[in-house]
Amino acid sequence: MSHFELIRATPEHTPIIHEIWRRVYGHDFAQDRPDVPEDWQTWFLGHEDGAPGFACQVNHYEIHARGRWHRCAGVSCVATAPEARGTGLTKFALNELSRVCAHDGFDCAALYGFRDSYYRKFGYASAGWRWQISSTVDRFPHLKAELPLRAIPHGDFAPLEECYERFIQTMSGSSRRSQAHWLRRFGKRAPDVYAVGDPVEGYFWTNPAGFYNDLEVGEFVWTTGRAYRSLLAGMRSLGINKGKIVWCEPPTSPFLHQFRDHGVDAAWHRSSMFRILKADRTLGDLGLVVRDGICGDSGSGSGEISIAGATQLWLGSVSARTLADLGELTASDDQIAELDRAFPPQDVVCMEFF
Repeated sequence: MSHFELIRATPEHTPIIHEIWRRVYGHDFAQDRPDVPEDWQTWFLGHEDGAPGFACQVNHYEIHARGRWHRCAGVSCVATAPEARGTGLTKFALNELSRVCAHDGFDCAALYGFRDSYYRKFGYASAGWRWQISSTVDRFPHLKAELPLRAIPHGDFAPLEECYERFIQTMSGSSRRSQAHWLRRFGKRAPDVYAVGDPVEGYFWTNPAGFYNDLEVGEFVWTTGRAYRSLLAGMRSLGINKGKIVWCEPPTSPFLHQFRDHGVDAAWHRSSMFRILKADRTLGDLGLVVRDGICGDSGSGSGEISIAGATQLWLGSVSARTLADLGELTASDDQIAELDRAFPPQDVVCMEFF
């Protein structure tokens, strides 16, 4: 029987990890990785019988959920060398990673799965998505700006921070950002950022190029109705020489409720997955047993809920009643009603890309 091991990588492991990433994701991807992880990242390396075959990165975030901030392990760059696939190494490594992150004090983990069905085997639940909306310019609403549009100095995120944090606290699943997080989110080439309000009530950013192509908006954030309408007016102005304007909104999209029209397309976009690692720090005492075959069961009571169901209930993507109908929750009608009062459904959006 094979012996599996997952270790925290050190600088001496960098060539090995880069080689695994190169063989899975290609030369350009590996070349873009740093020689050592950032201060807010950890690299892990998995072995089978002493031979390296698995690599991943954990990004340290702090996400908002139910009025509180929780440490979240953003799992990314998951890669298994071709010869190590089908051996059980990946299964061991992902399960062990959850246990290690829980031990390290993370309340939850998140990732963007290549297939949700694959990561459900490791306790992750589908939770979080956004609408990607695409509108031809002629079908884009004509709105009068209620606040003037202004350019933010290139690469300056400080004026945006308070607005961004207010926006993400209206939903679950998004992370507050350090300077390093902002710089990573801006990307290699800082975008053009436009804001309304002083202090900022809303903003969007884009990297426009060419004529009659799409105006792609990278991040769209607002905290007031007048800011939202003013940003739409600004986007239409920028898109006047474009074919389409493309941007994203949370599931309860104001645009689709107010301005949807023929010629406007909306697609499910960037669906995320989350996993509770510590039920007591996220859900509190539910009066239920939380079943987790990887990190261990927790809680007590007459009913029970799966770790996936507990994650969706906590974040707000699925109601307790629906979880009961799906078989993820076993509880009395009174318990279910109380859970729905304590954990009402709400938007779940992960604003970070990792």
